[in-house]
Amino acid sequence: MSMITTTHPGFESRPMFAIAATKNHWGFWSSLGWVVLALTVATVSVVLLSFAYYVQSGLTGIVLGGQTLESLGYAAFSAVAVAVIAVAAARRADWLVYLGLVWPRWSFIGLGFVVLTVEATFNFGLFSLLPIPDDSTTPGVVDEYRAAIGNPVALVLFWLSLTVIAPVSEEIAFRGFILRGWMSTRLGVIGAIVLSSLLFAAMHVPDKLPVFISLFVGGMLLATMRWLSGSIVPTILMHATWNLGIGILMAFDL
Repeated sequence: MSMITTTHPGFESRPMFAIAATKNHWGFWSSLGWVVLALTVATVSVVLLSFAYYVQSGLTGIVLGGQTLESLGYAAFSAVAVAVIAVAAARRADWLVYLGLVWPRWSFIGLGFVVLTVEATFNFGLFSLLPIPDDSTTPGVVDEYRAAIGNPVALVLFWLSLTVIAPVSEEIAFRGFILRGWMSTRLGVIGAIVLSSLLFAAMHVPDKLPVFISLFVGGMLLATMRWLSGSIVPTILMHATWNLGIGILMAFDL
């Protein structure tokens, strides 16, 4: 019996821990390497698609709005990156199980929303103690929203990217793949949660310390929920709800 199943009795039947017991997982560098490869392949794919778009726009005269094009590019980037990660997961086990794309107990769904209130309370206190200028928490998102205003298609794509594409792709990459592989290495559960959360925060390129702290703590909470539940379904729902809340607050503030 593994340390994880001993610590959390009743989880022995969960596929996540059964796989860990057979060492059927990617290691530290291989997990990170696959994610880097996924990002590289996705970047190259978007460059090629962009080239094809500009060629066809020159031939046909069909031109998409800037924000619409950017949202479509992000969707394509995310789809390719997730596809590469799924291929990597499938080389070790059932890719759905490996990535945590299994339905958890309903109690974990409820717990996820309780954790969200804790995160919101923490952020309220954090930004009260360390206030930052307006719009500096998510400057890129604010700019994208402003660019989409007045364009119904761009607005729909913006909200899809914010509340569906970003949460699903980021949770698959960070809590589904990287955390899953790193927990089975010498890092252990705590080390994997901390390091993957640091990487998650850094990947968002925050330019203010409070924003970095907020992202890091949020990543820690999501990673802990993934570990407890053996699934990324609660973390996807948490991430999507958080992004939706940020989007609504931002929309009313503009």
